Amino acid sequence: LRDPTWALCLGGAAGLLLLGKFGAWTSYLLLWVAAMGVLVGGLARRAGSETLSLGLMTAVILTGLVRFQFPVPTAQDRATAAYLSSVVRARGAPLLSAKLESLYVAVGQSEEIEGDGFPWLMREHAPGIEHIFERLVAERYRTVLVHPYALPLTAERVLAAHYAVVGVCDIGFWHRSYRYSIWVPRGEAASVELTPPAGAACAKSPPAASPR
Repeated sequence: LRDPTWALCLGGAAGLLLLGKFGAWTSYLLLWVAAMGVLVGGLARRAGSETLSLGLMTAVILTGLVRFQFPVPTAQDRATAAYLSSVVRARGAPLLSAKLESLYVAVGQSEEIEGDGFPWLMREHAPGIEHIFERLVAERYRTVLVHPYALPLTAERVLAAHYAVVGVCDIGFWHRSYRYSIWVPRGEAASVELTPPAGAACAKSPPAASPR
């Protein structure tokens, strides 16, 4: 038990249970598989067989990599991402997108916010955060794309007061699937016509939002 690899393996296994709720378990699982390979190989080497050690270590790592394949986007995910990109490109800048920052490229705009960091910056009243709220109230953003809980409650209330949902799209990432709501200024909502292709996981009429 003095081998530090034990701590890596046991700690990694415990970490998977904690990190899984955030969807990050796949990445850490790959490290845990490698640690298990090193541990098994080390135990075999202490038994006096380097050949057995190398064989077992290789077998454990390869079995783990084959058994737990890293998830990749499906054809539906790619179709949905392409459709969302076409929607924001057609509507143009400025765009506000939380947790789907790659769409800023589609409108040639610098990243307005970073979804994970925005709540913390807002809580600390970081300089410039107030401009986000000013633009929401003035309905300057042509499109806002967010998934549930992507924005703090305060920002979500301001968004709902000045924007309307015209559609939703489910798009998968390497760790989980998110439902994104497509918001436009309330005065434009009636004239926005979404025509998602058959292969995209999008709908014009979103289900009723759950109360927060």
